[in-house]
Amino acid sequence: MDIQLAISKAKLPDLYATEDVPTEEKLICLHFVFGNCHWFAAEYDNEDTFFGYAILNGDFSNAEWGYFSLQELLEISIGNFTVQLDTSWQMTPAKDIELIKLSGGIF
Repeated sequence: MDIQLAISKAKLPDLYATEDVPTEEKLICLHFVFGNCHWFAAEYDNEDTFFGYAILNGDFSNAEWGYFSLQELLEISIGNFTVQLDTSWQMTPAKDIELIKLSGGIF
């Protein structure tokens, strides 16, 4: 499935719409993956910017909540490998995502 189409179907909350929701209760609507890198999207500005949780290179010590760019995700590649959208992803509260829990993203 085309990433843009999948994002539009996911109907993520607008940026800042869930800022009063505790991190553990934020619904993660999309999951992008590239090797051992994970981006979990909770909000979207409907143009380019997501708010969510990122774990880069499996390094839990630098994992964090913050903003990331769709354009930048789409530009990541090594040879024929590119960032993929996890098409089997189901909307899930952050507290129920093992990688987020293991990396200390619930507080």
